[in-house]
Amino acid sequence: MKKVEFKKFTPKSVFKTIMYFMIIPSSLCIIGGLIALLVGVATGDSATIGFAVVIMLLYPLMFIGLYGLFGMLYAVVYNALAQRFGGLEVMIEEEDDTIEIENAFNQ
Repeated sequence: MKKVEFKKFTPKSVFKTIMYFMIIPSSLCIIGGLIALLVGVATGDSATIGFAVVIMLLYPLMFIGLYGLFGMLYAVVYNALAQRFGGLEVMIEEEDDTIEIENAFNQ
């Protein structure tokens, strides 16, 4: 096993990672908001229209931005603390694929 230590995360990469993780839940909320908006327009219910626009359409976009900004802040704090106290240590086990390939050719 090999020990690897993460000493630094760039805030930009953390922001991009959070964006990738937020795509699916935000898309589902936006799709649900569009459906609720159509139902509200079809029935003429202003409460449903307001719910759809505010909660289901605007909140996912706001949360993507907030989660991204907080993630960038966490990366900056992590980088400062990792320089002082050490970074996150991860144990990685490497598999030797060359033996399997050699065995496949020898058979």
